[in-house]
Amino acid sequence: TFVAPEIDGNVRTLAVQADDRLFIGGDFLRVNGVARNRLARLQLNGALDTGFNTGTGASGSVLVLVVLPDGKLLAGGGFSSFNGSVEGFLTRLNADGSLDGAFNPGGTGANSTVNTLLRQSDGRILLGGAFTTYNGGTANRVLRILADGTIDPAFSTGSGLNSTVNALGLHADGNIVV
Repeated sequence: TFVAPEIDGNVRTLAVQADDRLFIGGDFLRVNGVARNRLARLQLNGALDTGFNTGTGASGSVLVLVVLPDGKLLAGGGFSSFNGSVEGFLTRLNADGSLDGAFNPGGTGANSTVNTLLRQSDGRILLGGAFTTYNGGTANRVLRILADGTIDPAFSTGSGLNSTVNALGLHADGNIVV
């Protein structure tokens, strides 16, 4: 039986892991009385999963989560640091909640909020949000990165978009919908 956890703030995003445990992200600081700054994982019964610990967590809102096939978790939002590390509004976590050191968005990552993420079948990842740069290069509100967090040089939107991107999708023919 699922018992709703006590959460002291807004939940803005959810993602379900392959074993049906639930990731929650948002503006909260505590889950069931335990410090979990803006990101936590729940057991099937709604209890806090203490095997997933992000340390000090996100410095700002977690707005989007994507569970990857290898069990790692991509998180984007309005945070410039995660567990004390500068992450540029996007990070990848290991299955235990620790930062994945193999994910490197180039030192600075995005310069503003990442609102949406979409993993393509080939492992490349689309980002959308309010950012205008990524790792110091122009990336007006939409960008594609490789699985390691670096910019995909094969993807170009020209001068980009002129307003915040809040949703991304893939059309059946492979085209990207913004």
